[in-house]
Amino acid sequence: MQRLQQFIQSHNLRDGSELSLPFANQIVRDHLDGATMGASGAVFGCLAAFGYLFPNDYLYVMGILPVKAKWLVIMYAAVELFSAIQNSAGDTVAHVAHLGGALVGFLMVYFWNNTNRKKRIY
Repeated sequence: MQRLQQFIQSHNLRDGSELSLPFANQIVRDHLDGATMGASGAVFGCLAAFGYLFPNDYLYVMGILPVKAKWLVIMYAAVELFSAIQNSAGDTVAHVAHLGGALVGFLMVYFWNNTNRKKRIY
């Protein structure tokens, strides 16, 4: 609330009625260099879980190339690992977050898998 009052005083605004455009512009300028957050790690977790639960199902790459889920997950994780290790300028993708999401997704399914007959206790 204090930042809002400082903004109103610094821009000579009477009240909050004309805040829309100047206030939005100031917020964009203040947070332009800030970190962003996405859900790509969760998507990788779902992909790894799918690859573990249904390893022999086919996924179609670009809609035409059938690849078994287990091989697609392994190849995709290898590409992400290579991209995480590689030092490339301008790469703003959190490759390690993708790998972490895949690991967490795999571990969740591995430990919570109640449909596996080998682990079922009656």
